[in-house]
Amino acid sequence: MGALGGAPMAANPMAGLGGLGGLGGMGGMGMGGMGVAPAKYPPFVAYEKPGLRVTFDVSVDPSDNKSCFVDCSYVNTGGDQITGFLFEVAVPKYITLNLNPASGTTLEPMGMLPVTQRLRLTNSLKGDKPILMKCRIAYNQRGMPVQEMVNVGNFPAGL
Repeated sequence: MGALGGAPMAANPMAGLGGLGGLGGMGGMGMGGMGVAPAKYPPFVAYEKPGLRVTFDVSVDPSDNKSCFVDCSYVNTGGDQITGFLFEVAVPKYITLNLNPASGTTLEPMGMLPVTQRLRLTNSLKGDKPILMKCRIAYNQRGMPVQEMVNVGNFPAGL
């Protein structure tokens, strides 16, 4: 079972969290075949602490109004390199999560090269229940392991 009561999502061999799978990267997800521009929302900061900022850029899937794409950007705002970066997510059982691999696991200092990831969320109870995510962020900085747990529920209204 997922951490929020859902079924396990796509497995990440490094996850070890029973139901949490790593998010996915930017490549490989099509935008539907209809040539319709997806509805876009302003990007928002999903998590921030000194040295790390996670931003979500959300757009509606034009082929399915219950689905959205979330383009994640992970930026190292500090002066020390971040290595072994891993972002994992669990969602409630009414949400389906599709993952792509991240573009990398190293975040260079001062935002020089963000790591990106794309996921697709399908909310089967759109209009009745909001999109919610429980995230685990793990990485190494200055030789020390860091792990954070965060709930994200500040998605734009209407998703």
